[in-house]
Amino acid sequence: MIIMQGRYRISFFLFSLLSGLISYGQTGLSSPYTARGIGYTRFSGNLSLASMGGISHGMRDSRLVNFRNPASLTSIDTLSFVFESGVYGRYSDLKTELNSEETGTAGLTHILFGFPVTRWWKSSFGLLPFSQVGYHIMDVAEAENIGTVKHLYEGTGGINRAFWGNAMAIGKHFSVGMNLSYLFGTINKYQTVSFPDSTYVLNTKVNNAVTVSDVAMDFGLQGYFPLRADLVLNTGITFGSTSSLNVKRDYLARSFMGTISNIDIFRDTIRFEEAEKGILKLPGFLGAGFVLERKNKWLAGVDFDYEKWSEFSLYESENEYVDSYRISAGGQFSPDKVNGIKYYERIEYRAGFYYGRSNLNIRNTHLDELGITIGVGLPLLKSNSMLNFAIKTGRIGTTENNLIRESYIEFSAGVSLKEYWFYKRKYY
Repeated sequence: MIIMQGRYRISFFLFSLLSGLISYGQTGLSSPYTARGIGYTRFSGNLSLASMGGISHGMRDSRLVNFRNPASLTSIDTLSFVFESGVYGRYSDLKTELNSEETGTAGLTHILFGFPVTRWWKSSFGLLPFSQVGYHIMDVAEAENIGTVKHLYEGTGGINRAFWGNAMAIGKHFSVGMNLSYLFGTINKYQTVSFPDSTYVLNTKVNNAVTVSDVAMDFGLQGYFPLRADLVLNTGITFGSTSSLNVKRDYLARSFMGTISNIDIFRDTIRFEEAEKGILKLPGFLGAGFVLERKNKWLAGVDFDYEKWSEFSLYESENEYVDSYRISAGGQFSPDKVNGIKYYERIEYRAGFYYGRSNLNIRNTHLDELGITIGVGLPLLKSNSMLNFAIKTGRIGTTENNLIRESYIEFSAGVSLKEYWFYKRKYY
């Protein structure tokens, strides 16, 4: 008998994919609603969860790093590690009562690692987008004795999240977890007022850049209860208190005469403030959900999330947000995941939906968001790894009160790798 010691292995393919995703993930978002506050806060998590409407609080799976509820990390096998990553492409159709426009964007969804520390302590780390800003809005009007007046509003950037998660088992049926997150990034907003018909009125451009760099924490709890031999009820709660983050702002307002070859000819500095310290107050939140699961066959779950965005503040600006909530439901089915002979019998089929009130209230109109999700998990042969694909279609906003309705469809693709370390293989 020959005994060979296994090694902790991450393939060259994984490193190539990781570096490619990081560079890919720099692409931004394009939505006029990101002009408010810190922009669009997107769902952070796995593609498998995203394709089930975003359910996460009660989800437990040894192949997943469920960032949304860190208590779920205790489901990771004692002798394995998990890597997940993915990218997305999004097409949006923006409509008002009179006009419409189409936009397309792409970016990184997540990079996640999960691994055991001891039998009762599991850990994870990763990188996720927290908020995204991307818009280009022009408003043209006519003023008496001046002529055409152009207002241009542009925004780029966002906030990223690097996190370290930990979970510990408490007895046989409970676990607790915590995420320690480092939030960082810069949000750039530009405003330009120009008078193309007048040579006597100076134009104005304002650059406002806010840089975030601080830490925040959130917590999770899960309970898992066998109802019979192959049926389990998983429940979960997540919560976080209001976070006050340190930020710095660079503010520059200048007048300019005109533009030559896309270069502004500046004349005077109206106001300049560099590295002005301030506080970004992010809302507290509470989430709860459950998943009913028949092992290796099917699962179905429901989540409810509430975020107190009325607590938001940034420098002296008025709060542009209101409290939000979201209801998610979804499930997964596999004909015969473990013993299926035909390949389609081992595929995981997923679907879900979500509905909620966003944190935006514009012109006394609270903007709702709803969507439908579908996806599949394609297992790799002779492996515990999987390719995940998800499609999300939905809308936010309305054309009433001269607002914008954004309809979108988003395609996502990613990989989930599960490998074993310190595992002894025996060859006879």
